[in-house]
Amino acid sequence: MFIKRCCLCVLTAFCFLLSGCFSATGNLTINEDGSVHYEATMAAVDFLKSAIEEQKNDLLSKNNSAKVEPYNDGNLSGYKISADYPSVDEYAMSITSQNTKTAGMTVKEIHKVKGWFYDAYSFDFIMEGNKDTTNDPDTKAMAQAMASQVKCSFTMNLPYPPDFHNADQMSNGNKTLYWNLAPMLTSEADKDIQVQFKVWHKSHLVITVGIIVILLLVATIFGVMALNARYDSDKRTRGIIAGVAFIMALVLVGMSLYMLFSAPKFSNKNVIAQTKVEQTQVEKNSSNKVAEQRPPVNATKQTASHNSGVITATEVRMRANPSTNANILGYFDKGETVEIINVKPEWVQVKRANGAVGWVSDKFCQY
Repeated sequence: MFIKRCCLCVLTAFCFLLSGCFSATGNLTINEDGSVHYEATMAAVDFLKSAIEEQKNDLLSKNNSAKVEPYNDGNLSGYKISADYPSVDEYAMSITSQNTKTAGMTVKEIHKVKGWFYDAYSFDFIMEGNKDTTNDPDTKAMAQAMASQVKCSFTMNLPYPPDFHNADQMSNGNKTLYWNLAPMLTSEADKDIQVQFKVWHKSHLVITVGIIVILLLVATIFGVMALNARYDSDKRTRGIIAGVAFIMALVLVGMSLYMLFSAPKFSNKNVIAQTKVEQTQVEKNSSNKVAEQRPPVNATKQTASHNSGVITATEVRMRANPSTNANILGYFDKGETVEIINVKPEWVQVKRANGAVGWVSDKFCQY
């Protein structure tokens, strides 16, 4: 025990001497016109440069149009890799078709709902946790102490504040979102990066307002002409034109308000990019071990309405059906207690304290 503690002290001191030995950042900027600029930086001390070189070559092999330039961060040196895309769609297709990771994250799904006034997007990335972490508390504490000194983050700059996000921090009028990914280096749990935002079509807004104004002017002009007309036939004709123009303006205003304020509906039908996150062997072994410890589920009766369960991770999704493609109904907090309603292979149907019912992966629900 004494020797173990001495070794741990030496390793801990060595880790703190190497504090700040590595940094990796990803910066994704969505411009007002829908174009995308992505920038990644990787820097390290000299003895880690070979790993940085491998990462750089891997990124360049999957994106020949990317630009590379030297990058320095204090005593660290490395590379800054940047790429530009004409649209969010091009960016989405590029990173999924080439299986490229964004700041070490895998793209799970990118949705797009196309509209007249705006295009709505839903980004869903995942930063996979380190499944090879040790269970030894002393070693784990040392690893966490070292990870706290490592810079690993993802930043997203939007042209407008998002409709939804789970960022750790916000700035620039809520248009800049920041996620700290360093803790995932020593955590077994995965971290979801989620954001929903709009790219507005300002020209369409101007066109719509212009048409409404023109219709109202026509209605006003012909209304005045109808009042001043000498003959009944002229009054009737001009009045009809004024009425039709006014009604058309009202209909256009109503339709515009509906399109502006109705929430976009993201579903499997509007997925523009998707990458299936493969289960690692460690996860498979863990899942099999948990499955072996659980009592078998009756095939004819899978109801367990009187049992309770506990959510074991943060930001766990509650879905409408037992499928990763099902709509997301909400998110669980770690430690949340739920009532088990139904059990299926790899999925559990639960009921929350507020009465909401949905499905959750059995990997994140202990019961």
